[in-house]
Amino acid sequence: SHSIKMHVVIVVFVLLLTASSATAEITPARTVTTSSTIRNKKKDQQQQQPWDHLLYDPNPFPSIAELDASPTLSNDIQDVLNRVVGTGNNNNGVIIQRYKPQPGWLWQQWFGTVLYNSWPNALLNMAWALLFCVFCRHMTHGDFQVWKNVVVADVADQHPFIAKLAIADKIWTTLMSLTNFLLTFFVGQSYAFWRSFYSVGRSIQGRLNDIQLLLATHAARDEATGQYTPEAYTFLQTTAQQLRLFHLLHWAANAKRFRVLLTQQGWNQMVSHGIVSPSEHERLLRLDLPPTSRHYAVLQATMINITQKAVRSPNIIITSSSSNLEKLVMAEFCKLRGVCGSVAD
Repeated sequence: SHSIKMHVVIVVFVLLLTASSATAEITPARTVTTSSTIRNKKKDQQQQQPWDHLLYDPNPFPSIAELDASPTLSNDIQDVLNRVVGTGNNNNGVIIQRYKPQPGWLWQQWFGTVLYNSWPNALLNMAWALLFCVFCRHMTHGDFQVWKNVVVADVADQHPFIAKLAIADKIWTTLMSLTNFLLTFFVGQSYAFWRSFYSVGRSIQGRLNDIQLLLATHAARDEATGQYTPEAYTFLQTTAQQLRLFHLLHWAANAKRFRVLLTQQGWNQMVSHGIVSPSEHERLLRLDLPPTSRHYAVLQATMINITQKAVRSPNIIITSSSSNLEKLVMAEFCKLRGVCGSVAD
């Protein structure tokens, strides 16, 4: 009993010492109170609030400089490009994997799961709980045999330390229901966020398909063969390449795993894969725009190519429908820009 009391006194003394040292660190030194001091203090209180840390992203996007310094940058870029162009051994040309409802397949997945994202914190909490159980066992029985099952209510009367922990046990039991509610709520919110993000991605894909469908339908054709004229075919290929580049740069600006494409090495590999031409690359780099906003320059260049070149050339677009086509295509471009701007942060 005397040993138990000594241990409790030591623990309480350490806690009080820690609290006093923490208070001393955050307590400012005494200064002469003046009007300027009061104004500066109020200004600091207005600028720094206890909840200010909630306004910052705890997992921000890496900067371009940080990505350039990554030792695995080349492999990361190649993996992204293989996924984008539909090559490589990982997906065999499949861009969006089909959903599999089989539980056996689901339990075999690891990357991106809740366990993948939470196992470090879970192991840390388990280790801390194990250490605390070892400490409690030593306080109550003088050994470290924590594997022996002891009911708290059976030893609460014999050990005051356990009696105090019984209060924490009641609090923990009460909080379990709240914890389960929060976990269920946030899992539901995560699914809703995924569904909204998926809908935005499909909407972007739909606007791109609408634009290309309108252009392909109104493109000039050879009356004898029904094939596109050489000018129309070149125009459609160029437009498809520009829209593909816009789509890729858009997700590179909004998705972390595609952000590597905005590095200089990423641009070079996109040029080597034919996703962007060397002349387009040079023009985009000369623009006074942030790296995450250059996709809008590609979108504007595509619109200019359609309105100022295609609709005014009878060898590219049928002249009888050029005026109505221009209005329809511009409306689809505006819808596309709006959908891209609705991507949640």
